[in-house]
Amino acid sequence: MKVPVLLVAVIGVYASTDSVLHESGLLAVTVMGVFIGNAHLLSVNELKRLKEHTTVLLVSGVFILLAAGLNSEIMALLDWRAALFVAIIVFIVRPASVFLALVGTGLPWREKLMVGWLGPRGVVAVAVSGLFGARVAELGYADGAALAPLAFALVATTVVLHGFSAAPWRAPWCLRILKPPVC
Repeated sequence: MKVPVLLVAVIGVYASTDSVLHESGLLAVTVMGVFIGNAHLLSVNELKRLKEHTTVLLVSGVFILLAAGLNSEIMALLDWRAALFVAIIVFIVRPASVFLALVGTGLPWREKLMVGWLGPRGVVAVAVSGLFGARVAELGYADGAALAPLAFALVATTVVLHGFSAAPWRAPWCLRILKPPVC
């Protein structure tokens, strides 16, 4: 019963602190997570599984909610410039940012290449663009309404591209070059 009790405790801490001070619930449960992570509990594996399952459910929920908010008029805001933007992000900006972030880590260049290609998906960008896009449009910037569909198009493109191109990373040559823990 540790996992259900912990889940109720997390929700209780979030709700109680957020009712006292608006937007403080996230900070409170983050501090709670750091405390629990350092408490050396015996059932840490059960808690990790709970975290993994909860993360999958919440991230999936974010994508479902954001996709439900898109309609044909919003998607019509995307044109060839959006496709060019997505291509630049996927093929230049993301790999370059990963390579820069991994400078000095000692990772071989092939592993950096793999992380640069299969790395970040952009769930935070999609969630934030859904909030900020509407606000920017309210401030009078017409392109603000295109932020959410643009971020969604970026993430959808990377999921499809990376999903179909991930198989070579599991190929025998990859396992020899990158070693199994990475592939």
